[in-house]
Amino acid sequence: MKTNHLHYIVLLATIFLGCSCSEEIEKELTTGKTAVTIEVDGEEDADSRTVSFTGGTAYGEGLYDGKERPTVGAEASDGYEIDYFYGGPSDEPQKYNYTGSGSSVSYQVFLNGKDHKFKCKFKEKKRTLTLTANPTSGGTVTGGGTYKVKTNIPITAVAKSGYTFSGWTVTKGDAKIMNASSASTTVQLQSSNSTLQANFKQSVTIINVSFKDEVLMGQLTRSVSVTSGHSATYTVYG
Repeated sequence: MKTNHLHYIVLLATIFLGCSCSEEIEKELTTGKTAVTIEVDGEEDADSRTVSFTGGTAYGEGLYDGKERPTVGAEASDGYEIDYFYGGPSDEPQKYNYTGSGSSVSYQVFLNGKDHKFKCKFKEKKRTLTLTANPTSGGTVTGGGTYKVKTNIPITAVAKSGYTFSGWTVTKGDAKIMNASSASTTVQLQSSNSTLQANFKQSVTIINVSFKDEVLMGQLTRSVSVTSGHSATYTVYG
């Protein structure tokens, strides 16, 4: 009986010590600590204060003293931009709300002992390319649309009968044309929507007119420039 009694006392002591240690560890982890979590497009990673995702990096996640003011933010990778970034405590979930479409954002977060959760999403940086013809009767253009920035976009200009292509011009935006003098070339959109104009000019035909001058006893030749679609009259007075 004494042996059983002793085992019972040892068992109680073990349970008591085990509970005390667990409670002490838990208390050490949670007391005075405030959590900042960042969810990027539905994904969370609480193991690192800087987390990389497709399209960019979010930083500032982790456990902090409740009185700290950590910097929380996001940076988009090249070719991407921030779709949205917002967060805050549970009683003010959009206290910090970025509504732009830039490449970076950051906030100094006043925790005040409250856990904060942020949500972020990156998107491909796309812009619109518009193509026009000048004059509109001079030809047709193909290749306009919405594209990811800094990618090669093929564009083509085809002159109509009586016209020739004379070059591309950027009339709006910051697009970069690889070869502005070529009717078929590529262009890259940069940071803004852009408009390109294909320029056409009417073709000019040179006609040689020959006639015999009986006075001078010889044959004269004259050149006349005629724009396509037009006529010219050459009059000789004797």
